[in-house]
Parts: sequence; C-alpha cells; structure tokens
Amino acid sequence: MVKRYKYFSENDFEIIEKAIQQAESKSRGELVMMVTKSSASYWENYLLRTLTFLIVGTFLSFLESYYLGFSEGLSHLYEWQFGFTVLALGVTSFSGISRKLISKKTFQKKVHSRAVKEFFKQGLTKTEEATGILIFVSEFEKRVQILADSGINAKVEPGVWQKQVNEIVAGIKVRNSGPIVAKAIEEIGDLLAHHFPSRGENPNELPNRPIR
Repeated sequence: MVKRYKYFSENDFEIIEKAIQQAESKSRGELVMMVTKSSASYWENYLLRTLTFLIVGTFLSFLESYYLGFSEGLSHLYEWQFGFTVLALGVTSFSGISRKLISKKTFQKKVHSRAVKEFFKQGLTKTEEATGILIFVSEFEKRVQILADSGINAKVEPGVWQKQVNEIVAGIKVRNSGPIVAKAIEEIGDLLAHHFPSRGENPNELPNRPIR
C-alpha cells in the first residue's frame, strides 16, 4: 500500500527524483532523499502526559468529592481519574496540539538520531569516494537534516547545508515541497559539481527515487 504524506504528493516525488538524476549527472556525488511521517514514537512524552493527567484527574476527583459533595466512595474517584485522562489524551493526540507538548530540543535530538541511523542504513557510507548525501525530512516534527559523508565534509563545511535546509522547510510550510526541494537539490548538485565534477562514466550507486 502506498503511503500518503501530508506535505508531499506523488507529483512532488517525481519532481524530486528528476532533480536528483540531474544533480548526479554533473558530479560524482550520490544524493538520497528520505521522507518519513515521524522520526520517533515519543512514547516517553506520552507516558509522562498520561501520568500528569492521572494526577490532575485525582486532584479533580478529590475537589468534586470533598468540596462539591456530588459523589461518594472510591469508585467515583477512579471514574474522575479515568474519564479526565481519556479525554485529555484524546484532545492532545491531535498532531497540532501534540507537537506543542514536545520540546524543540527533543524534536531536534530525535530527528538527528533517526537521520544518522538512516544515513548508514541506506548505504550512504558505502559510495566509492565517500560522496553520499542524505536529505532527510520528518513531517511530524517539520524538521530537515542534510548529512554528508567524509569525502564531501573534507571539502565542504557542514554549515553550508543550512541554506538548503531553510529553503526546504520554507517550501514544506507553504505546501510547495516538490519544486522547492528540487531547487535545493539543484544547488547541492552545483556545489558537488564544483568539488567532484563528473568524469564521464558516472555509475548510479544509490536510488534516485525518494525513500519513504
């Protein structure tokens, strides 16, 4: 079954694939793009959230029982706990609300960790000249990471990629992902062509189609 993404359509993926093919035709670099719905499950946050709601539910149950006097007995206390927790978890499960309950630092850590993991998993460390680049997009966190292998990092400062990261994030925000990502890939391709120009035969070591 084909996965559906919030910020990328099938047409966007086709535009990006062509941009990668064009960028790789001018250099010895290998570009891979990966889009994921989320970089982590954030189970720790959901567990903390659940415990917090249980505590608040307990507090409300005591207020209701001892100050308003509408209910008596322990069973009513548990009903308040359970009811409030279920309601609160339901409300905060919506993506827009859930994102606001997780810190930016946590997002950055999780996305970076997943990007590094995928960099190795997708074979970007196995190119002949260590010229692999991963463009990693995580939709839930609205974060983008660009990671490059040692051959590229020896000639290009890591901070150089921030311009492309900013462009991709801006494109995602205005729902114009395909063309904006393609433009960023073109700029990366020009940079790679400067440091690693094509030598005629240029074998395609990694897939051009975005991974999802």
